[in-house]
Amino acid sequence: MSTARRRINTAQLGFDTEAYLRRLRLLRHIVSGENQKEFGRRLGISATRWNNLEQGYPMSRDMALLLIQRLPRMSVEWLSLGKTGNLSHHHATQVMRFESIEASSRREMLQHLPD
Repeated sequence: MSTARRRINTAQLGFDTEAYLRRLRLLRHIVSGENQKEFGRRLGISATRWNNLEQGYPMSRDMALLLIQRLPRMSVEWLSLGKTGNLSHHHATQVMRFESIEASSRREMLQHLPD
């Protein structure tokens, strides 16, 4: 999905599509740290299908239900909207840890940019 398309979706749907895509990738890392192929296998889907989600294709209701079934401590509210209230303690801790690492990396990159 193109960046322009993502911007349109963000405005139309009222949520941050880029943040949603980051959370999809983060979910994969939190659950298993595996590549898309192994994570897809764990869920019982093809790597292509998971890759499509990480690239911005819409998540079907069936896929959301599959995630709830296979990853019961994960919250679809977090995945869709970033709300952490329904995440398990383990997942909430992992999310905070990964987000902290990501923020530190961004700050470090910005410090090295020329003025």
